[in-house]
Amino acid sequence: MAERNSYQCYICRPDRLVNRFMRAHWLLKSPFLAFFMAFALALAGVTAHAQEQQEEVMDEVMDEAMDETMDEAAQGPSLDEIITYAGGSEELSHSTLVSLDIIRGDVIERGEMQDLGGLQNVSPSLTIGGDSPVRPYFFIRGVGSTRHDLGSDGGVAVFLDGVRLHRSGTLMTQLLDLEQAEVVKGPQSVMFGRGSTGGVINLVSRSPTRGVEGTLVAGRGGDGYNKYGAVASGRFTGPVNVRAGYLRRFETRGPVGTPMPGGKKYDEPSASTSVFGFDARPTRRLLVEMRLREAGLTQKGRISDAASTASGKYYGIRDSEAGKISDELAKASTLSLNNEMGSVDVAARMAMLRFNYQGRRVLTSWTSGRTTDQVKEMFDFDGTSKDGLRQDVDEESSAFSQELRFTGTSEKGSTWGLGTRFTSDDAVRNERLMAGADFADAAMDLDDKEIATFLDLHTNTLEAFAHGTAPISKRTGFSVGFRHSKDNRRYVYDLSGDEKMLEALGGDDPISSQGTLKTEVTNPTMTLFVKPSERVKLYATYGSATKSGGLQYNPVKSEDAPGAFEREEMISREMGLRWQTPNNRSNLSLSLYRYNYKDQQVAIPQTLTADSTMLSPFATIENAARSLVEGIEWKTMIAATDAMTLHFDYAYLSAKYDSFASEDGMISYNQNRMPYSPKYTYRLGADYRTTRESGRELTWRISYMRRSLHYLHASNSAISEQKAYGLLDFSLTFQPTKRSALRLFCSNCLDSEYRTAATLFPTSADGSIGGGARSSFGSGQKAGVEYQYRFTGRYNYGRNQNTRKRSR
Repeated sequence: MAERNSYQCYICRPDRLVNRFMRAHWLLKSPFLAFFMAFALALAGVTAHAQEQQEEVMDEVMDEAMDETMDEAAQGPSLDEIITYAGGSEELSHSTLVSLDIIRGDVIERGEMQDLGGLQNVSPSLTIGGDSPVRPYFFIRGVGSTRHDLGSDGGVAVFLDGVRLHRSGTLMTQLLDLEQAEVVKGPQSVMFGRGSTGGVINLVSRSPTRGVEGTLVAGRGGDGYNKYGAVASGRFTGPVNVRAGYLRRFETRGPVGTPMPGGKKYDEPSASTSVFGFDARPTRRLLVEMRLREAGLTQKGRISDAASTASGKYYGIRDSEAGKISDELAKASTLSLNNEMGSVDVAARMAMLRFNYQGRRVLTSWTSGRTTDQVKEMFDFDGTSKDGLRQDVDEESSAFSQELRFTGTSEKGSTWGLGTRFTSDDAVRNERLMAGADFADAAMDLDDKEIATFLDLHTNTLEAFAHGTAPISKRTGFSVGFRHSKDNRRYVYDLSGDEKMLEALGGDDPISSQGTLKTEVTNPTMTLFVKPSERVKLYATYGSATKSGGLQYNPVKSEDAPGAFEREEMISREMGLRWQTPNNRSNLSLSLYRYNYKDQQVAIPQTLTADSTMLSPFATIENAARSLVEGIEWKTMIAATDAMTLHFDYAYLSAKYDSFASEDGMISYNQNRMPYSPKYTYRLGADYRTTRESGRELTWRISYMRRSLHYLHASNSAISEQKAYGLLDFSLTFQPTKRSALRLFCSNCLDSEYRTAATLFPTSADGSIGGGARSSFGSGQKAGVEYQYRFTGRYNYGRNQNTRKRSR
């Protein structure tokens, strides 16, 4: 009786409350979850009775093994035991033949990384930009794209649990319960498919556990920052383990470094994320995994700041001679308040189901994934303080993919893999462009006039891939691979609206167009490696990557619809060194790379008049650029003591356009530095973790990242210049009790102002119509406190629900 009464003391023991929730069927209230749970229970029921006693023994063995692992971890850090999933299967990061940065889940949590944008603070080769959290664009080693709209691919692919996120930013507006994030550098077409020319961001969720564990968290910080959430994991029944979590974040000050005039509140973002997953092992060789993730974000207030001249005119991106902003105009510019406040409302979902069958030599993996996104945005199109052009966007998309993969290992050490992936991506976008009073004054009685565009796009992609690694001798070997893909893009595009508005924006007549675009490419790769010793590995890689062609985005001229542009290609060469000391106390990763990048897809402003004196606010895509990208990367980790690990990362990048000229010769950016390509970036960091005699831990982490001057636009204009800046992050965690932890954190402690985008819009030569420029800012200083309550246990929910097994 005493035991039962103490079990009901939920306030005293929050872990018991969560365990009660796990025993209840609250998860089944959602029909979507109910389907997968029913599937899991059916699998479990087939073998649960026969395996009941075996599972009990396995519990004891696994718990003892976990205890041993935790004891070893307490003795000091081991730098060679980080698992990476970048190669399509699990392997030690020191053994992989690709350059990558691995950001562990605890680093993401302690670093207070709100969304994907925070990853660039710990990965020097990664730069992330964008006008809003919903539409980020990624650059790895200077390779990426600011044009990853519905009609084209980005330069860096984002994967979550093996599922590609086609609308990459929507689902990850908030990071929750990640095992780790991997920034895989260099062309990865063979392993990850299309759109991975510059590299891949590979996200891995935490897996369900047998023993009950979880965390309750609540945080509060400056500017109205609040968050709360919970994650719980444990055995559900038989061979089924379940994990679920929820996190909510909201604040009253958004990610802008410059205060708003008048002290007004702005940007009040509110984000929520929920996760659910299960692992089921109906047989010893078969593992069934399912992951669900749902995210939402609402944001009201300013999306960006405007750049305007002292006279209040729109900020043009060119003068009549140079095609760039003049120095005088740039000096006269000031940041001012948008007249039209913007808003964002997004929702996204992801579902993944994977079957892994592991034989003695062959692993068969079948993965099915689906993502859905809904985005609604309204903002000032050109970012000026004038009531100019307002943009209203409503976009929905749904993508489905299936992959079948076979991998194996021979007795002589050779490994191989082959498979196929099919992807279907359906998207619809409705957009309205409305003229305000100031634009109407400048461009003929257009107040409240508008034009509307509609795009319905269906994309089917079929890919086949194969790769293998074989030894040449005891110390040398090679790997080869290829991927062949075929794209079919079927589209319907319509443009309609007020005739005067069309004329003012460069359109001639309403447009109604439909058709199908086809692309077929093959990408090979080859790597040679040498192992002078067990701790040293040298490699050299040659590969190619292709970014498929696509549709013009919102063309206003009939001759530009559909306006298909061609694919771009890149040849990559890289040499690397992996070295680790015999005592596992330090390691080194060194990479030298060179890319020949041709037929680059770049945005070219449209001409409105025959004499080229006036340009449209829209742009067309042309294969107009060619460049040479070279760089060096150095990454070192040192276990200075059993409690402290030191980090030093350095990246040097030379990325310039050998040639960049539009077909009509009006635009020339030859020898300009490529956007989002700082010449150097370095990071210094330290992690400290110690366990005191009381068994309570003290942990602190400090990290400083500095980027050199770079540009946010290919014009290298003054308004797109981002001066050098540094970001300092710090966190301190200590345990008031064995189960609870108190964390003090500060992100961007120096409150450095930096921009994530400078979108420039063309204007007439005299600046009287159109134009404008908007700048978006990264997260400012955020400091606060967070409380966590952690619980662990070993509870078994089998067929006899009255039986409960407690941990020692």
